[in-house]
Amino acid sequence: VLALGAGLSLDQVSAAAAQGPSMPTLRCSAAQPAETRCGLDVYALTASVSQLVSPDAVVALSLDLATLRGYQSNPYRTAIVGEALVTERHPDQRDRGAITASARYYVAASGTTLIASYRYYRDSWEVHAHTPELRLVQDWGDSVDVGLRVRYYRQDGAYFYKRRYPADDPAMTQPVTDDAKLSDFTGHTIEAKLGVLGRLFHLEDRWARARFEAIFEYVAQ
Repeated sequence: VLALGAGLSLDQVSAAAAQGPSMPTLRCSAAQPAETRCGLDVYALTASVSQLVSPDAVVALSLDLATLRGYQSNPYRTAIVGEALVTERHPDQRDRGAITASARYYVAASGTTLIASYRYYRDSWEVHAHTPELRLVQDWGDSVDVGLRVRYYRQDGAYFYKRRYPADDPAMTQPVTDDAKLSDFTGHTIEAKLGVLGRLFHLEDRWARARFEAIFEYVAQ
């Protein structure tokens, strides 16, 4: 199976939800004066291929590319420069790419599905991320299934991220941020899921095919 997709998003960003007598202004770019509204254009391309390698196994590969142009900061977040708070400022250009490989195998004798995947991400802000993941789905009769998932995430931070900037940084022109999502960090996710079809509760008609889920997820970063 081959798939190809494209997307275009043309957005306007403002701090209109801010509380107070006046709307905060935004620096759409370091070279422009403050404004009340900034644009953000996103161009995306996705491609994937999946291949059956046996009646019970499939492998897949996908590629995601995106180019962002425009305002990408958070108008409410600040960074510490010396002893002062400075409004966060991200670069107005970002190119992103990710490649994902996955494999699924169904053990018919036990009704077990095994899923493994690995995703590598990088962008022009020098953020690199590795995400391996393992999943197991176990059928229990024809109305119940149980799933387990373990996911690991490791990221290198953006080149301009700092928890605190020295006072001599040219903060009016250079990017500044203390957003934790742009820092070096690792994350672990453990998930357990129980899925039940409505017919187990003796529901009828369309409700017999309705699916109910209970999910427990533990995340540590």
